[in-house]
Amino acid sequence: SLSWYEGGLASTYLRLNKVGKAVELLESTLSRIRREKDRWSLPMIERLLAEAYIRLGEKHYLKAEPLLKDSLENAREMKAMWFELEALAVLQANFPHESYRILLQQLAIEIDEGEETRVMKKVKDLIND
Repeated sequence: SLSWYEGGLASTYLRLNKVGKAVELLESTLSRIRREKDRWSLPMIERLLAEAYIRLGEKHYLKAEPLLKDSLENAREMKAMWFELEALAVLQANFPHESYRILLQQLAIEIDEGEETRVMKKVKDLIND
């Protein structure tokens, strides 16, 4: 679906520090996904938008946690463990809580693949902090 590619483009914007462009694209994408009930990339778009809000700073920071929790819940409903892992990693990195760390640890054991990926390396660091 289109939203999958929009997520990729938004990730690129974030890497290039074009956070405003990422937010604009992701808010539009999220609105369309919800309207059209196109759920396949919903957890990814919610997580990316939350990451963009975090990067915007204090004024938008409070919008991020509810989006990440939604991303986590939607990933669980879809049984999309990598989306779940990514949402948990961003939650623990920005809103640290022992329950997130425990869930990360359990999910990392359950996934048992991708040891060398950027996400899994970040997860291991978060678990061990």
